Amino acid sequence: MEKGYIKALNVSNPTERFVCGDIGFSGLKMVPFPQTDLFRSVTLVLCVLNGVTCPLTIVGNVLVFMAVLRKPQLRNVANTSILCLALTDLTVGAFVQPSYIIYQTSKLTTAFADFPCDKLLIYSFSGVICICMSFLTLILISLERYMAVFYPYRYVEKVNSKCLITVTVTIWVISIGTLLTVRFLFGINSNEEIGVISLVIIANFIITSFVYFRIFRLVKRCNAQVNVELSHNTSASSSKEPSSPGNSSPREAKASKTVAFVAGTLFLCFTPTLCATIVDQAGLAPRNLLYHVIYPIGETAVLLNSCLNPGIYVWRNKGIRSSLREFLSSCKITASN
Repeated sequence: MEKGYIKALNVSNPTERFVCGDIGFSGLKMVPFPQTDLFRSVTLVLCVLNGVTCPLTIVGNVLVFMAVLRKPQLRNVANTSILCLALTDLTVGAFVQPSYIIYQTSKLTTAFADFPCDKLLIYSFSGVICICMSFLTLILISLERYMAVFYPYRYVEKVNSKCLITVTVTIWVISIGTLLTVRFLFGINSNEEIGVISLVIIANFIITSFVYFRIFRLVKRCNAQVNVELSHNTSASSSKEPSSPGNSSPREAKASKTVAFVAGTLFLCFTPTLCATIVDQAGLAPRNLLYHVIYPIGETAVLLNSCLNPGIYVWRNKGIRSSLREFLSSCKITASN
């Protein structure tokens, strides 16, 4: 599914002319960019869209960091997990989107025979690394939410912000090392590299779907139980075991719902790339249209996810929203003075 970032063309048409096949990395092949109105217009629109969302992504995620870190009461495990994901989104805005804009604009300014292979290589490298980090971070956050809801006492005893950061950084280092090793041993877009990326995406989908299905089923059951008990004027707490998952605090349930919104948004933004892959495998579109229009649109949708996440945090988290409002108010007062 990540083939859109570093697509190596397996073209059955023997007359198709390739570019970028001789720069020292096997698998990095691309068809020339047609200098027509359609291709230039789509590329220009995508560059403008990423040019607008790139600074918004950076500013939004930096503000989330400031909102959480400026108040000690917000530095809990749930918000730490949000900051870990915000950091991956920040890398997307700081590295992936600029490299994407440079690569796409270079296609507009180079001759037909001079394809910007070096810029494609930089973009593909940063894109794969950062997107995989986002998927892996979301897996860790989902597991953290699962433990917080279903094993609250063990969660309080075992999980803290320092532990979460250590595990997250360790996973990032291992994943980056694995991707670099596979890429340099087997080449770009090799079966081995595609297998690693696909494994991360599939694991993310399975784990997050399982976790939030169970959480929402538990919340629904608890709400139904509370309604029944209220109708009989009885106390809900008197009939529950102390270790029951239903005793999870409302804050944990709300934090889990926030992460579910983030996960759903990521999958929604990834859908165009998935559709492009299906079109690719089915051979339903010409190669130049597929790799210079359809895949770039899907990639832009994936990158847009990093700009949307800060809005979800502010919308769903009252503490972050309040802290951010106070920070912006103080900045306004300082500027007026």
